[in-house]
Amino acid sequence: MKRSTVLRMHPVEHAGSLDWKLRRLLYPPVKILSPWISDGMTVADFGCGPGFFARTAAELVGPNGTVIAVDVQEGMLAMLRERITGKPIEQRIRPHRCKPDHLGISDQLDLVYSFYVMHEVPDRERVIHELCDLIKPGGTIFLMDFVVTMSRPAFEELEQIVVQEGFRAIARPRHFLSRAVVCLKD
Repeated sequence: MKRSTVLRMHPVEHAGSLDWKLRRLLYPPVKILSPWISDGMTVADFGCGPGFFARTAAELVGPNGTVIAVDVQEGMLAMLRERITGKPIEQRIRPHRCKPDHLGISDQLDLVYSFYVMHEVPDRERVIHELCDLIKPGGTIFLMDFVVTMSRPAFEELEQIVVQEGFRAIARPRHFLSRAVVCLKD
């Protein structure tokens, strides 16, 4: 895969647009995540922003699970921390600031998901490789991006990289204006 350029990183000052009622109707976190997350799992939300999906994932992993909320922008993680402080899910979410060129996670994961973020990643191949290395055998990676920010060929390239890492596609969830694939690590 060719090195891509960052199209645009979502600015922290506009993070409110990532968590509003219409988005919850179009992309309901419980509906999207519940088929793939169960009690006790260790899950990574790559590009978590202010926690739109991470908060639901924390409910789904239950008290014995963990959600590693990964973002490159400290401002997004600060917003997430503010939204979970004092709530039961606070103990289940571990905010983690990654570097642009390295995730800095060593946990073995049951699931990694990345929703509407890969179009912003400068070196997608490296990031996908690093994410895939963290997933346990029998674990999954769930990638989803907008049709307007990631072309079909670019999304298919992402899937090919995942397949080359020893995964196979098991589902292609359909969500409004999105391309999505779930792959299982054999």
